[in-house]
Amino acid sequence: MPKSRLPAAPGTLEIYLLGPPHFMRDGVKVDLPRKKERALLFYLSMAGRRAARNVLADLLWGGLPEDKALRGLSNAVYRINRCFSPAVESRHVPLVVAARDSVGLNPQFPVFIDALAFAGLTRSGRENSPAKLEEAVSLYRGDFLEGFFLRDAGEFENWVLDQRERLQAYYLSALHRLLHRAREEKDYKKALEYAYLALDRDELQEDIHYVIMQLHWLSGNRAAALRQYHICRQVLQRELGVEPQPKTRELYARIKSAGGTAACAGVSAVAELGSGVPAPAEPAPGGNSRPAGFLLAVNENRGRAFFTLGEYDRAAEEFGKMRQLAASAGDVRLSGEATYLLGLANLCNRNFAAAEENLAGAYRVSLAGKDTRLAVACATGLSLMYSMMGRLEEARKYSSVAQELGRQTSDGDARCHALIDVSRRLLLKGMASAAAAGLEEALLLSQSAGQTFNELFARFFLGLAYAEQGNFLPALEQLSVNLERAQQAGNSFMLTRLPNSIGYVYHELGDLNNAAAWNERGVEICRQFSWPEPLGYSLVNLAFDCLHLGDHDWARLLLREAEELARRDDSVIWRWECRMWLGLGELALRRGNVPEAGEYCRRALASARRTRVRKNMARSLLFQSKIHYVAGDYGPAAASAGEALALAEGLENPLLLFSCHDSLAAVQRKRGNSGAARRHAGRAAEIIKEIYAKIGNNMDAGPFKEKLQRSGLNCWNK
Repeated sequence: MPKSRLPAAPGTLEIYLLGPPHFMRDGVKVDLPRKKERALLFYLSMAGRRAARNVLADLLWGGLPEDKALRGLSNAVYRINRCFSPAVESRHVPLVVAARDSVGLNPQFPVFIDALAFAGLTRSGRENSPAKLEEAVSLYRGDFLEGFFLRDAGEFENWVLDQRERLQAYYLSALHRLLHRAREEKDYKKALEYAYLALDRDELQEDIHYVIMQLHWLSGNRAAALRQYHICRQVLQRELGVEPQPKTRELYARIKSAGGTAACAGVSAVAELGSGVPAPAEPAPGGNSRPAGFLLAVNENRGRAFFTLGEYDRAAEEFGKMRQLAASAGDVRLSGEATYLLGLANLCNRNFAAAEENLAGAYRVSLAGKDTRLAVACATGLSLMYSMMGRLEEARKYSSVAQELGRQTSDGDARCHALIDVSRRLLLKGMASAAAAGLEEALLLSQSAGQTFNELFARFFLGLAYAEQGNFLPALEQLSVNLERAQQAGNSFMLTRLPNSIGYVYHELGDLNNAAAWNERGVEICRQFSWPEPLGYSLVNLAFDCLHLGDHDWARLLLREAEELARRDDSVIWRWECRMWLGLGELALRRGNVPEAGEYCRRALASARRTRVRKNMARSLLFQSKIHYVAGDYGPAAASAGEALALAEGLENPLLLFSCHDSLAAVQRKRGNSGAARRHAGRAAEIIKEIYAKIGNNMDAGPFKEKLQRSGLNCWNK
């Protein structure tokens, strides 16, 4: 295990949040007596940015009237600074700085926060040497805020649980990666150390019990391997009332009957954690003890495991080995399957040249072998790839191919692939109802076939389709269930996309604090991976939340980061780029710089035209109308809003339609066309009432009441 970290620089405040929380400075424990002050400092330590005063007041003093809650917050800030600022008293540097609307940690105050250091090491450890992962493991003294509880603060406790689950997932992921590496190096003693650390966090992880059995057997300790099975069985019986899975029972039976070490019985040390790869059969006399069929299964399962974890380079390596073995064995079907999987890994790595070569090659093999299931999978992969590259005609072509092949087969997996791909394209075109119908069918097919990967994709796009239609509660339900499923499956591809999607739905509902929390979580997760697409969405979504919450400086930083992200690869058309330009334009307009806002609007329009996303085109035209309106050019403002309305009427997005009518109502009032103004305001009010009827009493209707008031009508109760 790694050595302890170096001592902190003199005067540094050390905030320990992993395990029982406490504060240290210069080797001495510092006490902050009041629980709510500690809770405030814990929250600000993890926030990474300033938090709005009203958010903090609700979080910790939610049961009090607003004025008393805000006073409680101010008093807590004062007491925290009184406790900790003497460390740098000569410079009068406060630990917590408070502005009129926000509170945050002072970047000038030297602070070490173990949870942030731990999270940073697990991210960098994905790409660097295991030393960073080992250092991260040494920092994890226990679960986040272990033993700390704040009474009558439900929102705070929910936040603690979210952080606890996230950091524990990082910890287990680090242990699993270290465990795999130790096994590959045949360092079974170290591998066992990591496995037992993982089991300490959750003794119900049957896969870890399974691995410990293997490692003991590989080490020659047959008795310990058998004993571990009985421990596993007792835990599962006591806690869940179930027996171990068949693969665990089979391993126990092989160890019990074979005797000796695993090497004697032909068990391979390369079986992956949780892969479910069966051990090889006993070799025939004079035969190969590692038959090609077994190695193919190992490579495929290892590749799929790495793919799920988001380690696409390692997945591609395994799928490449699988293809070589299949080719040497003369198995054309498996070679085609391996080439398809390799193409998917290339695509996720954004190596488009290799992805195109492999997916197209697998597609040709599938057609020659009349393998419709594989042909549909390859066609959907090519459709997605060409869509990402901006080659939209080719994307449409392969999407149509997938749809046609899907109709020709009774294979549920193939049909599910085709339905998801076609529905994804319908969603981009604004045809949310048709997309939802196809995705509901795909969801049923994937569930009946037990295809978790297809179920995740179908449910994800179904949630977005519901949100487009203004059915926000079903949208949140689908996306929340999907997040739980993705966490259970460890599907990092989906985990990077779901938080910003949930945040987007909350933003549409007008719940900006919830939206910001989800989008901030999305940014945190996406930074662990090298995927610019979901990171861009999360940055832009969070920027719009901050913009509407009044934190313009933070919004600008986020949008500039997104702009830099877009510049890194000009071979891809980013669909979030249009909203990025609109956000920068909105900031320019709020500073009174109309020419700069106009330039950003032109860039947004160009981006919307390139991606052919009509919703983004309508958004850009609405912003163009706003610029004209601010400049007093009401004729051009009406023309741009009218163009946006014409586009919106061909889509199925009620909030976009509301914005168009609302803008036209304002413009027509300025132009003196009172009849047209009333007509558009009335239609805007009808749309909001329709959305509110779907929400009922399940959500706060405040944002929708404000929209009605903005349309100039006093008809909420009519």
